[in-house]
Amino acid sequence: MAKVKFAPPPATAEELTALEEDFRRARACGPVWLGEHYLFYHTALRIRYLALTEINRAYLRREQTLVTTGCRRTLSPLPFLVAVLTNGEQRKISFGDDDAPVWELLEALPKKNPDIVIGYEESNAKCSTCVAFSRK
Repeated sequence: MAKVKFAPPPATAEELTALEEDFRRARACGPVWLGEHYLFYHTALRIRYLALTEINRAYLRREQTLVTTGCRRTLSPLPFLVAVLTNGEQRKISFGDDDAPVWELLEALPKKNPDIVIGYEESNAKCSTCVAFSRK
């Protein structure tokens, strides 16, 4: 297996070893891997990670995005996983055009960390073209 490049780079060799071990054992949910202690997702050339203890809330958001097919342009709802962190920041991870892996991930997250709240909070509304979903 090739050496994985994490972003941001781990501060210590022990943290790097822990990340590599968790990534090796992580389960794929679409473009995201869920480990015991971290959530991994890829960007251009690196694997980004979030500690599960840093995630305060997670939900599915569908955004209307302009898609061009040949000469035709249409609006298509694309699914994103939004993770609200304990420091108030948000991470938005694209899932292509299939929201089934997002639901799978949202069901698995509380099993790894029961403190993660699943669902959308109305006060988080930031744009009119975004629709967030929660399973009741």
